[in-house]
Amino acid sequence: MSGELRLRRPDLVVDDPLDLALRFFAEDPSSVGTKSYDAYIAGAPAPNRVVDEDIAVINSTMSARSSHKHWADLISRGDLAELVAVERDWDLFCTPDDIWRERNVPDVLERLFSVVIGKGIAISRATKVLHIKRPALIPVCDSYVLGLMGIFGVTAASGVALIEHLRDLRSELVPTLISLQNSLRDHGHERSLVRIMDALIWSSYPDTRLGRSGLPARRQSPLTYGLHQTRDCIQLSIASRRRTRSGPSQPPPDHDKRGSESASRGAASASRSFAPSATRQHRSGAGTAGSRLVRP
Repeated sequence: MSGELRLRRPDLVVDDPLDLALRFFAEDPSSVGTKSYDAYIAGAPAPNRVVDEDIAVINSTMSARSSHKHWADLISRGDLAELVAVERDWDLFCTPDDIWRERNVPDVLERLFSVVIGKGIAISRATKVLHIKRPALIPVCDSYVLGLMGIFGVTAASGVALIEHLRDLRSELVPTLISLQNSLRDHGHERSLVRIMDALIWSSYPDTRLGRSGLPARRQSPLTYGLHQTRDCIQLSIASRRRTRSGPSQPPPDHDKRGSESASRGAASASRSFAPSATRQHRSGAGTAGSRLVRP
């Protein structure tokens, strides 16, 4: 007998995703100020082409450390046919299944990622720019996020695998993400569902700036994570290592860092809290004040 074998492992639960999201969008350099990454996105700059300003903003607030010379060829092309092919109203969570299938969205995205990825431009830098162009569809696929979701590699297929995995979970995640989006809007932060999800996943990694401040859970072993939502919390479920369409899983990539130097416990009075069920069994010593490992 052959087939997939899935082993159930502990879960990483973010008890208060609103507090974490409020802290991220109020304190992280990528989100703070008129020259931040998120403010730049709000201006919808050059939706079908890569421009010098894109590279400047990912370097200044997303820690991309990307040389302009590596982008020169893409910038010189003007409108990219592969980017034009990605409809501006496609949404990772909200586009209907029939449109997703009929338009072959995963294949269109893989072609786009493959065109952008090249010397000096891995999937992380590529998607930091492409999220600017399609903020409702393309998350930032850095190695923290890919690793936490159990996706190895830094190829075009890795980015597509993350998008398809999150989309598979949309019926469970979208109600809470919309609630978070509305609450963030009340606090002056207008963000796409994709950006909110990306911020929550990234901030849950212990070696990010927010992770080192003590709120998210700390990984005690080299496990890999999938993601789903329970009735009363956002839950990162450790899944078996996923394969990308390019082939078997590869060792975890080096982690590239983005975020603020420090983060305090601002927005502690956030109006909504997602506390875990009292019936869940704690994994001793594995969590911190804001999130923890539990058994499913």
